[in-house]
Amino acid sequence: MQNIRLPFEHLNLRWNPFGEVPAEERGGLAVLDIERFVPRLAKPGFAVEFVGDCGRGKSTRLRYLWDHFEGAPFLRVEELPPSGLFAKLWPGQQRSGGKLPAKWPSPEVGLLFLDEAQFLSRGQRRRFLTPQCSFAVATHESLAADFERAGLAYESVAVGGVSVELVDGIIRRRIEWSRRSAGPVPCVPGPVIEELIARHGDNIRAIERHLYEVFQGLSGVCDVEVRYLD
Repeated sequence: MQNIRLPFEHLNLRWNPFGEVPAEERGGLAVLDIERFVPRLAKPGFAVEFVGDCGRGKSTRLRYLWDHFEGAPFLRVEELPPSGLFAKLWPGQQRSGGKLPAKWPSPEVGLLFLDEAQFLSRGQRRRFLTPQCSFAVATHESLAADFERAGLAYESVAVGGVSVELVDGIIRRRIEWSRRSAGPVPCVPGPVIEELIARHGDNIRAIERHLYEVFQGLSGVCDVEVRYLD
């Protein structure tokens, strides 16, 4: 009988560590220091926004906080049509399902997570943002003026900038996430991380895409070398 070799078995991995991560697992892989927002979000009247360009980790931070609040709705605004925002909010956006409250704001919902919040229209922001609820927001442009208008206390976090230590932590966590069994696995040394940062800056998503291609071509467990990046 012919032996069947599993993908990435030669690397002691179950899959490519830098492939797409299921949404529900992204928070658990994050290397962050944002725990301080958890108690503030548990009470009404507070908003935290993560502001930055694509690929910098805004949504990752949002998912990380979301993991602390079972049942809180998570809304990706850009996937919704220009109208019907509230009709689309609850079905399919909440872990346990649920119905749209008869009126907004609702005592049934004290915290909302909004990804791509820059796509909210001015009218939606005026209606949506209320001090009777708290919000965690990922956005390309700050909603600070809208939070102030709504009477919300808020904190803005600029997302961007990386260090070798931060990227190393992200890479190690991704590799451990895909580990098949005990024993050696591929390693990405410091000089390679420095070169990745030199090429991609603080775009973590671009660094991960680059490493995806590198790991696709590895023939065995090794320390990745700078020459593998080309």
